[in-house]
This record gives sequence, C-alpha cells and structure tokens, in this order.
Amino acid sequence: MLELEVLTQAEKLYGEGKYPEALDAVRSLAPTTATFGLEAWCLYHLDEYTGAFAAVCMAGNDQRGLRCKLHLYAYKKTGFQDKTKMLEVAKLIEDKVAVANAFAIIARDLKDTAFLSHEDVCASIAAHVAGKGIAVAHLLHNAARVYHDWCRGPADYLTAIGLLTLAIEHYGDGDNNLAHRATACYWWSQCLEKLGDIAGAKSRAHKALMLRENQISFSPDDPGAKKARDLAQANWDRLRIM
Repeated sequence: MLELEVLTQAEKLYGEGKYPEALDAVRSLAPTTATFGLEAWCLYHLDEYTGAFAAVCMAGNDQRGLRCKLHLYAYKKTGFQDKTKMLEVAKLIEDKVAVANAFAIIARDLKDTAFLSHEDVCASIAAHVAGKGIAVAHLLHNAARVYHDWCRGPADYLTAIGLLTLAIEHYGDGDNNLAHRATACYWWSQCLEKLGDIAGAKSRAHKALMLRENQISFSPDDPGAKKARDLAQANWDRLRIM
C-alpha cells in the first residue's frame, strides 16, 4: 500500500476514534512532522501524555502538532499544564477556535476567573459559534463545563445544558464522535441532577453509557475507552436506583 493510502487510512481510523489502530498505521510510515502530529493526537487520546509530548516536539511547527501541544499545556490531567507556555504556543496556531477552546479548558482547570470570566466565555462563543465542525463543538462543550464547574446558580446549569445540546449537534450522529458525545451526555446528566430533574438525569446518563458501549465495540483494546465506559456505567448505576 502506498504511503499516501496508509496515511489516509490512519486519518480515517483516527476520525472513527480507533486510536490504537490509527497509531499503528501512522507509525508504519516514514516519519515527518505531519505524521508526528497525528501520532501525538493518537497518544493523547490514549492518555499516553508523555509519549504525546515527545511526538509534538518532533512535529515542529506542524499545525496539528501545535494544537496537541496546546492541549497538553492546557489540561491539568496531562502533567504538562503551563499557562505561560500555552500562551506562547497559541500565538503560532492558525485555528483560533482551537485557541479559544484551550483557554476555556485551562481557565476551568485552574478556576481562574481573572484569566477567563463567564462573560469572556460568552464572547468567545459569539465569535465562533457560526462555524461548523468538531472544533466549534469542542468550544461549546468546554464552555458548558465552565458554566457547570463555576456555577453561580441554577441559570448557569441551564446555560450549560443549552451549550451541551449545541455541542452534540455539532458532533453529529451515528458513529461520529462517540466519545465526545458520551462525555457531553454525562455532563448533561450532572447538570440535570443538580437541578433536581432525576428522570432527565437518568435519561442522559443512560445515553452516555450506550454511546460508550458503541465506542468500545469499535475499539475494544483502548484502555481509555474502557475507563470512560466504567465511569458512565457507575453514573448510570448510581442514578437508576434514585
């Protein structure tokens, strides 16, 4: 198979959330900054953050690699969270929706309302929501998490639900973006539970679990997917007896 065909297949597998398979495919190619960028994202989604960081360093100024580096610096869970370095990388990234998304992530993680307030989040959404695609979906999703995690009252939970609804619409249906849709449904259930709508929370929790089960069927060897499925199962088990 020609290298271009292998790369196309790797991109397809990545888009389907089959990260171990995509990683194997991209690693079979001659290394370039572009292949390292894709490898970094595969490792990122497999929660192998040290490997992902090594790959983004090899990716140089490849835009995909830079976006992955941005996320490594944005999320506390990666072990690389660094607001100063994130801001430096952000200057190099052409996709400003991805930058806005990373800002929402790090502000939420750090609970830094001086860096990004609720009003800043609204302005960011207004600037980008007319766009389409997964980057806009991620922005809506993480903006919803800001309203959930920094909730000032019931209205913020309702705002989060509205943003999650829009995010899921942008993620698509069928087998598209199963992991992201499942996560959005999980947080939707959390908002509804806090608002006292237990029946609604159960419905969203069950939907999250079904999406995780579907994800597992496509990538049974993905440990991250199994961990996320177990979390969705625990949430459903807890809510269904209420």
